[in-house]
Amino acid sequence: MARVLLTGFEPFGSFKRNPSWDALELARKRKLLPKGVKLAQIPVTYAGAFEAFEKAERNFKPDIAVCFGVHGSRNARTIYLERVAHNISGASADNDGISRPGVILARKPRSIASQYPH
Repeated sequence: MARVLLTGFEPFGSFKRNPSWDALELARKRKLLPKGVKLAQIPVTYAGAFEAFEKAERNFKPDIAVCFGVHGSRNARTIYLERVAHNISGASADNDGISRPGVILARKPRSIASQYPH
């Protein structure tokens, strides 16, 4: 059986909850997740997000990772799978109060397409 890492985010800004994490927690509590699935909550900080994901990946060694998040300008009743990750931020400040508009990781590709079949 494949080892699957599912991630969601901690609450952001003034919000007390984050649906990306709440949905995963609910699935775990209701025993909807098969064996071989591990959850990791990711902080909404530039400093902590990469570190938390890499730690979960290193400790669990998944075959695949699916990262859930919330897009503020989309319909909240719909799930969208992000097909391209963009190495650019226009987001507001993170939970540490840090804003990093522009390129997120220097010397990295502008975008990375997902590897799941479309």
